[in-house]
Amino acid sequence: VRKQQQGIYSIDEDEKLTPSLEIILPRDLADGFVNNKRESYKFKFQKIFDQGANQETIFENIAKPVA
Repeated sequence: VRKQQQGIYSIDEDEKLTPSLEIILPRDLADGFVNNKRESYKFKFQKIFDQGANQETIFENIAKPVA
């Protein structure tokens, strides 16, 4: 399991589960306003690429298998 916490988001790449991205919006960022929204939004993906991933890596993993 690899979980990276980067400020207000975290990436969870568990080999047994689908990789997911969780965005955390703390209620205290409302700056004096009432904030009744959720604090956490979680999205699942087939693969999550690092910020340093180049176009070739993304093509090899996403587009090439379709062709």
